[in-house]
Amino acid sequence: TKKANARFFESEDDVPQQAITMGIASIMKSHQILLLASGKQKAQAVKRLLASEPDEQFPASILKTHPSVTLVADDPVLEEVDDLV
Repeated sequence: TKKANARFFESEDDVPQQAITMGIASIMKSHQILLLASGKQKAQAVKRLLASEPDEQFPASILKTHPSVTLVADDPVLEEVDDLV
């Protein structure tokens, strides 16, 4: 994981030694979920999320079963999913 995230830092030594993560079960226990999608590279994932039914092969799709999810997306994402919203 440290090597995978090194690309976000000037050197591998700058990568934090510890991090906090949340699993799907913890996320789904939330009262509200705010999903942020920024950049054209996220557009296909958002499109798939909006167009598909919940599927174990696409973990983010479970969000469709949560009663309170807000999706905030920038223009590059919205341009790709315009036909679905």
